[in-house]
Amino acid sequence: MAASFSNLHFSATALAPAMMPYVANACFCFRSSYRNCSVGALAIPCDIGLRRLNSSQCAFVTGALGSSLPRACVQKRKLRYRLVQCMASVNGTGAIPGLAIDLQGPVLFQMLRAFCFYALTYIVAVPLFVVMLVVHPFVMVLDKHKRKAHHLINKVWANITISPFYTTQIEGLDNLPEPDEPAVYVSNHQSFLDIYTLLLLGRPFKFISKTSNFFIPIIGWSMYLTGHIPLHRMDTKSQIECFRHCLTLVKQGVSLVFFPEGTRSKDGKMAYFKKGAFTVAVKGKLPVIPVSLIGTGKLMPNGFEYTLRPGSVKAVIHPPLRGSNPDDLCEQARAVISDCLLKHGSEVY
Repeated sequence: MAASFSNLHFSATALAPAMMPYVANACFCFRSSYRNCSVGALAIPCDIGLRRLNSSQCAFVTGALGSSLPRACVQKRKLRYRLVQCMASVNGTGAIPGLAIDLQGPVLFQMLRAFCFYALTYIVAVPLFVVMLVVHPFVMVLDKHKRKAHHLINKVWANITISPFYTTQIEGLDNLPEPDEPAVYVSNHQSFLDIYTLLLLGRPFKFISKTSNFFIPIIGWSMYLTGHIPLHRMDTKSQIECFRHCLTLVKQGVSLVFFPEGTRSKDGKMAYFKKGAFTVAVKGKLPVIPVSLIGTGKLMPNGFEYTLRPGSVKAVIHPPLRGSNPDDLCEQARAVISDCLLKHGSEVY
């Protein structure tokens, strides 16, 4: 086996024939490499994206390649090497089992789209932030808790930002509560784009975000003015304070948005839900509105925020759920969102 800093070549004859549809379109490359992959003497031109695999996926590839694979490449926590998936293969197309996100399209084009997206985000955000600063004193006097004026500004910002890059379809608007009726919205979490999509629903809400996000110039400051909720994820005291803050807000008639998975999906599959959001709903005697987000993870997967693929996004608003048991509400909401995702070809755990 010959190896270089940019690519690690391996012999196709070392692969089991049954594994060829999968490993023929996989190669191990240096972390920042965007070059062609090669299997034996055959060069495969491909558009690639870097991705860390979980243990089972690493084991699959390790078993297929055997001793011809450098050990550093398959250790999950090694930062120097990552498995990249080529979009061409020797024996047809295939994918590594469990890798739900398919990386397609020219990477440089996707990176350019992402750059333009972030640039437009800030170009639009700056004047709107000035407007927010001007109206903020009046908002604090007239609408201290809901801050509907700020939410309207955020909706305009999201709408202008995403319109040139992808379309959004919202289904089930009749399931939304009245504008002044508080609710707890729960959604699957695939991508950085999820909040942009939820802002288009037309209902003012607050969401929880890690404290460091509030220090991002303009965007984070806008989050602070809107009244979103900061959280130190690894700090138990902060978690308790965050929970109390949520209960205070719902008593003031404020709607909340939760991502019950706790974080963005790492592989495109919806994870299991935590029951914090449903406990807040029960204690506040609020309906739970499940929302299925479809397509955001394909446009900008978690870990690939430097790329933006063409496509469309769909948000499905489901009928409200009510109950007095957080565990039951959690199961019902996850079942509703899971069924919708599966119907649209997404995967869940």
